[in-house]
Amino acid sequence: MGAFTLTIAAARCAIKDSCMRAVPLTLIALLSITTPLIAQADSLVARPVAPVVRRNVCPFECCTYREWTAVGEIPVYVTEGDTTAVAFMIKDSASFTAIEGNVHLQRLGLVAVHRSVADTVYDTYHFEPGDTLLVLDYVGEGFYTVWRGGSLEETEAFWSFEDPDEQSADEDAGITGPAWTVVAEPDPHWWVRVQTKDDRNGWIYMNEAHVTNADACG
Repeated sequence: MGAFTLTIAAARCAIKDSCMRAVPLTLIALLSITTPLIAQADSLVARPVAPVVRRNVCPFECCTYREWTAVGEIPVYVTEGDTTAVAFMIKDSASFTAIEGNVHLQRLGLVAVHRSVADTVYDTYHFEPGDTLLVLDYVGEGFYTVWRGGSLEETEAFWSFEDPDEQSADEDAGITGPAWTVVAEPDPHWWVRVQTKDDRNGWIYMNEAHVTNADACG
């Protein structure tokens, strides 16, 4: 409606000079309507599709990139995400610097919500029937990064990947059936860029490597 009014005002002004003030006023009105919509659209996050790389993450509570020590030999790869080319080996008990890490998700988790679920103690989450959560990386303390309806957020896991059949039902309130369904479990692959004391660099695949001193909480 605003765009149509603007067009009519412009046409009239082309014929009659006295209408010249109508266009700026109508344009201001139109912009005042559309600007919040544009800002809202800019804030939306597109639905992620696997594979997804979550960069600069350390995927557990107290996880810290600093000097680590190898437990057993660790292959160091030329490129993250590729285990076909080994650059060199880190020897057992050798110390090295973990610089940064990325989590590659080959599959996203999926949780479908059937009934309202909420954290009634700390109010850390509230989801309604019909909500679909795409579960990405684990961030620690029972929290995951999830995508829901155009936004990324961190939420405490009310579901269980270990036992997806362990689903909530409020039998005391006469409600039966699951509050949610775990449709798929995420498939994360953690890669860490490292540097040795003799200045060699590469990537280690943490799904298979074992280290100490990565946990700042001990």
